[in-house]
Amino acid sequence: MSKTCNAPDCPSEAKARGYCWKHYGRVYRTGSLEEPERPGNGAVTQFIDNMMSSSSDECVYWPFARQPNGYGILTVSGRTYRAHRYICSKAHGDRERHIEAAHSCGNRLCVNPKHLRWATRVENQMDRVMHGTSNRGSRQWCNVLTEIDVRAIRVEVAKGRESQRKIAEKFGVGAKTINDIARRKTWAWLP
Repeated sequence: MSKTCNAPDCPSEAKARGYCWKHYGRVYRTGSLEEPERPGNGAVTQFIDNMMSSSSDECVYWPFARQPNGYGILTVSGRTYRAHRYICSKAHGDRERHIEAAHSCGNRLCVNPKHLRWATRVENQMDRVMHGTSNRGSRQWCNVLTEIDVRAIRVEVAKGRESQRKIAEKFGVGAKTINDIARRKTWAWLP
């Protein structure tokens, strides 16, 4: 016997976390079971036009559809764009190959054209480091070591009293990880 969807008045079979695929997707994307309001292209166009003529220096959030990672999206002539890229191209011209839309404010949700510029991938990543939004070090999802651990490992290796294998066992990582840290192949940005 299959369970029915937990959404009110939905007779469909539950597939994921107690919801049918339609309601699960809606909760995943919007955080709510309510049908999101879908503005017509007129509202999106009006918002973009107002944004382009605005003199505000504050961050402006995209009020329409968003991807799960937070970036706003819009569809123009059947093609889907990330909102910040689309607005950057309207404000600063079309992008060249291998160029990204970078946020000078460090806020990925912002679509203020004054905060957007075209930058290389390296420049964009350095902006993330400067703004503190990079996933380096202990902010990385699969991190085992902290900055304090890495500094302690470098001190241990510099002393030379224990083998790298013993140090690795102490910190719960592999010997290659210790070697890479000692040679600054990883965690090189940490002083």
